[in-house]
Amino acid sequence: MNAIEVSTSTIDQLWRKGWTIIERVLDVNGVAVLGQVLDDARRDPHELEALFALSKEEFAAKDPVAQGNEKYKQVLEAYRELRRIYPELDAIITSTSLGNLARSLLGVDHVFLWADSFLLKPPQSRGGRPTPWHQDSPLIPFDRRDCLNLWIAMGDIGPEDGAIEVVPGSHRLGSLGVQDFINDVDFHCLLKGEEDLELIEPVVTVSLSAGDAVAFLPMTLHRAAVNRSNRERRAYQTWWIGSEVCYTGMPNMKTDGLGLQPGMPLSHERFPMVS
Repeated sequence: MNAIEVSTSTIDQLWRKGWTIIERVLDVNGVAVLGQVLDDARRDPHELEALFALSKEEFAAKDPVAQGNEKYKQVLEAYRELRRIYPELDAIITSTSLGNLARSLLGVDHVFLWADSFLLKPPQSRGGRPTPWHQDSPLIPFDRRDCLNLWIAMGDIGPEDGAIEVVPGSHRLGSLGVQDFINDVDFHCLLKGEEDLELIEPVVTVSLSAGDAVAFLPMTLHRAAVNRSNRERRAYQTWWIGSEVCYTGMPNMKTDGLGLQPGMPLSHERFPMVS
């Protein structure tokens, strides 16, 4: 992959607003590989509990919302950790091109790849529902803000397609807690009044072309609108962690049982240092 140029203004927006757009993160061939991997995985589903060395019961206990919950499937269908199965996907995601992009955006010396997921949103005509407002920070076991969600569009995504919506400035609010991923709420009910309102700006709907990405910080409030198109919305999410970020010990199916030490950086072969 070619180097991905990122301007000072793009980095500035990420830290001032909590989100930014990076164009052409993947070229046509890269997007095609993502689509081929996803299509193959759907034809021949791999058991996630085997990837995480868990029984079906243990996996369901650690991820009760996303597994076997029909209401959640109306919000999102997720295919996780497929880079561990498909080397052609791993080659793209662990490329120095993406690693250097994440490192530049975060302003850190090195980055680990924490997670990857295909996120599919069904159209409203098939029962599709919005992804509720939430922050990612309450869900990840890390002690600081040097983390980045890089959400890549696998096709053109506009306001009618279940686009990501963000609240600029909301990363300054601090953690608002784990939110219900089934039932959407007005995010204003999470705020403390005028003091919080002064920190944020009006909601932005993020339109992307295939291969573009929206990057946002872990405390940035975001959601995805109802998909009103006649096709499913396809996106691929990657999570990047600065090399000095420390593991807190909070239960998480990606880190449980790996022997990681709380208070220490994320050092394990499952989470490669990419750049």
